[in-house]
Amino acid sequence: FETGDLTGWTTAGGGSDVTVQPNSNGTYTAEGCDGTYLFNSYGGDNDHTSYVKQTIKGIPNGLYELNVKVTSFADRYVYIIGNGYHDKVATTQDKGVFHEATLYFLVEDGSATIGAIGGNKGGGTEFIHYWADQGCFFKADHFRLKRICDVPHGRLKLALDEANATTLDAFGQINLDLSSYQDAYDNKSLTTDGKAEVTAIYDALQVAAKVQKTAGADM
Repeated sequence: FETGDLTGWTTAGGGSDVTVQPNSNGTYTAEGCDGTYLFNSYGGDNDHTSYVKQTIKGIPNGLYELNVKVTSFADRYVYIIGNGYHDKVATTQDKGVFHEATLYFLVEDGSATIGAIGGNKGGGTEFIHYWADQGCFFKADHFRLKRICDVPHGRLKLALDEANATTLDAFGQINLDLSSYQDAYDNKSLTTDGKAEVTAIYDALQVAAKVQKTAGADM
């Protein structure tokens, strides 16, 4: 946002304060701002504001890492978006401090749409995909996009990340050996499109979940 305006970015809804603002102005200042300006989404109502997004074309296909600085009021959520993927960050401090958010997503057609939006109405945990006036107030700054690997290994990483993060109710994390798939990702040794490996990971995850549920029921 260092042009001082919304050059290259799209917003919708909100009002005159849904725009780029100088961090030097105490009304908008947020600790951790990179450079001189930041995006501010206030549209006259803290619970119904806007989004900000940008489409980048002509980039190599692959897995990308998106890093963004976001903030809102304390104990609210802000979502960052990359193509059809999204993830949320909880703002544990008030709007004067930025939080770092990271998202991994695939680019398969040479185009990446990245952006941010506040959690739904009042900062809730529901993701509202680019609906004007539906997300809560937020600020954003310093969008950074980095290519990590090709698409097949990207598919594998996304599946591994999801499986490794999966928990099942009160019985803790699912016991699942994914070492062979992790090795394939680490060594970038796939010779396929990665889809069969992803299917196998999800199939194994379902089996492990059933085993854990059965074991928990017998306790």
